[in-house]
Amino acid sequence: MALFTGFVSDRLRRNISQWLKTFDIHRHVGLIEIGQGSGAGLLAGRWLEAAVRATEWDGDPFLRQRASGMLDRILGAQRSGPGAPFPWMTRPENQAMAGALEAAADLWQNGPAEALLARLAPPTEASGRFGLDAATAIRTTNVERLETLLPDLKLALERTGDGIWGDALESLLWNQVFACQSFEGDAFYAATPLHGVPSAAGAREGVTGALMLTRIPWMFYSSGHDSVQVLQYGASEVRVEIGGHQSVELAQLTSFPDGEEVSLEVRSGGGEFNLQMRIPRWCQTPSLRLVSPGEAHNPVVVRPEKGFFSLRRKWQRGDKVMLRFPTAPTWSQDQAGSFELRRGPLLYCFRTPGVPRLLRPTLRPMGTPTGYPGPVYEVRVRLASGQEATVLAEPFACAGWGGAYQTALPAE
Repeated sequence: MALFTGFVSDRLRRNISQWLKTFDIHRHVGLIEIGQGSGAGLLAGRWLEAAVRATEWDGDPFLRQRASGMLDRILGAQRSGPGAPFPWMTRPENQAMAGALEAAADLWQNGPAEALLARLAPPTEASGRFGLDAATAIRTTNVERLETLLPDLKLALERTGDGIWGDALESLLWNQVFACQSFEGDAFYAATPLHGVPSAAGAREGVTGALMLTRIPWMFYSSGHDSVQVLQYGASEVRVEIGGHQSVELAQLTSFPDGEEVSLEVRSGGGEFNLQMRIPRWCQTPSLRLVSPGEAHNPVVVRPEKGFFSLRRKWQRGDKVMLRFPTAPTWSQDQAGSFELRRGPLLYCFRTPGVPRLLRPTLRPMGTPTGYPGPVYEVRVRLASGQEATVLAEPFACAGWGGAYQTALPAE
């Protein structure tokens, strides 16, 4: 699990904190108590998982207080005596969730949160090619589907070692996952279509959206019996166990995806292992440089394999791998002749209620506003009225911040 700084950290903290402040958990607990079906129990259980995950990567005492209060309310106050079950626990429709909450109580009080999460949300198994298609996955806009896709895509990436699954995961993380939230972070959308306006969500989608966000810190790194994999890029720190006998702490310094340079530093631990770094497929000319204390800074030749750079050596504290993924805005045209704008992993949307025609592919850079994952641009278009106008192109990650938008423009 990674601890984030920068854009990801800001968005996670703001949105999770806002959601926890507005979500009325007591109402859902009350619904369970009066026998209003398993739906309320499911919401309560998913809320608990989101809260516990959030407290794992964020030391905010408010989050822990809310999660502890949740357990006290459900698992403490409702007991008729030490070890006695809840009155509603015997109802068939609530037994599965009641069992998960019992496990949560024991582990929250007596064991590591990782064990809790394993019991609340066991790893999903996939079939065939993991039952997924990367090209289709990156078009997903439904928040409930997104929440299940994240761990599925990571599992596919770990099982196959094929970077294509990392590309699909990257696309979802930097686009749809953040697009499904309001600017203030107090609301999630049931769906964020590629054109139009986001669809309103109810309590179920709100819980799902929060749970989806709290999965993000588990998506960036992985480890094997003698290797560490960097699956995604974003300013963060992580401590990983290699083969159950070796611990390594890595720090990732970067402004990605706004910037194109990534520094990976060994902060503690070390020893011999294979460091694998995913190469985004949108990058045509990636580069790698090794900087090690006491060693000559000679060029390192590392050949990409299955979408990864692999560098095996005896690592020591202070070693750095400097990665560069050249990034530039690019237009692509679909079969219908409409144009999409991308920059690195970011898909762009155009703030306009109608569907204007693109006059010319020239972009006017407007910098990167505070809180945005990448720069914004001005684009010249022709409106349905025939008039020329300028529209703003901004990352699709900001689509839920208000107003109608389009992600593709037909040519003039």
